[in-house]
Amino acid sequence: MEYGNLEITDNVLKDIAMKSLADFQDEDVSDPKVVKKLRKMVDIERLDDQTLNVNVKVSVKFGEVIPDYVKKLQDKISSDLESLTGLKVASVNVTVEEVILKTPTMEEKEEEESPE
Repeated sequence: MEYGNLEITDNVLKDIAMKSLADFQDEDVSDPKVVKKLRKMVDIERLDDQTLNVNVKVSVKFGEVIPDYVKKLQDKISSDLESLTGLKVASVNVTVEEVILKTPTMEEKEEEESPE
C-alpha cells in the first residue's frame, strides 16, 4: 500500500553527509563554528530522483595514508546516506586540500586569537 510521496531535500542529504564527515573526523557538531566549516566542505549533486554524487573537501593529518583515509571516508558517507535515505550514491568525490602538520596547543590558539 502506498500512502503518498516522499521527498528528501538536498539540505537533509547535506546534513547527513556533514554528520558522517564530522563523525569520521571526530568533530563536535554541537559547535556552530564546526557546523559552518562542515557546510563549506560538503556539496550534494543530484543525478536523478534516486541517485546522487557527494563532493567533499577535507584536510588530512600528516602521517595518514591518504588513499586509505579517503576510501574509509567514502565508504562511511556512502553507507550512511544509502542506509538512511534509500537513495543510491553514485560517487563520493574527495578533494584533499591540505595536510595538517600539527595540532596547535592551547597557548598557540590563544596567541592566534588575541589581537596585538
